[in-house]
Amino acid sequence: MLGAAADLVSKHFVFAALLGREGHRVTAIPGVLRLTLSTNPGIVFGIRLPGPLVPIATLAMVAVVILLFATSWRRLWGLHLGLGMILGGALGNAYDRLLVSVKFPDEPLARTRQVRDFIDVYAIGYPVFNVADILLVVGVGLIVLYMFRHGRQRAA
Repeated sequence: MLGAAADLVSKHFVFAALLGREGHRVTAIPGVLRLTLSTNPGIVFGIRLPGPLVPIATLAMVAVVILLFATSWRRLWGLHLGLGMILGGALGNAYDRLLVSVKFPDEPLARTRQVRDFIDVYAIGYPVFNVADILLVVGVGLIVLYMFRHGRQRAA
């Protein structure tokens, strides 16, 4: 839950600070990184899914993560760390989709059922993302590394 809290707190403070700012952005590292307010109606990298598939996919991911937690050996801390990061990221983004609306001053309607994004690595043209996305990607990476390492130990 620490991951979800970090995601939601970061979104709250960055959006509160930048919503009234011209262009809704501020440069953090010139030529590389800025904080840019954005919302994402899709899933990772802005991929859009039809209607109810996003919440269904989120609920399925949360259910799988909880099942893996419940059925895995308690000493598998690397696996549990990755699962915890995935769960935190999924819950942070789910909170946005279910409970948050963003009203940009220059738009007539609030954006609902979207995830708040703000980390903009514009030097490489990467899609704008948030702390929950970092948790999801790093969590999956940890699990892949853990599974690769665990599989190699079994073979030896």
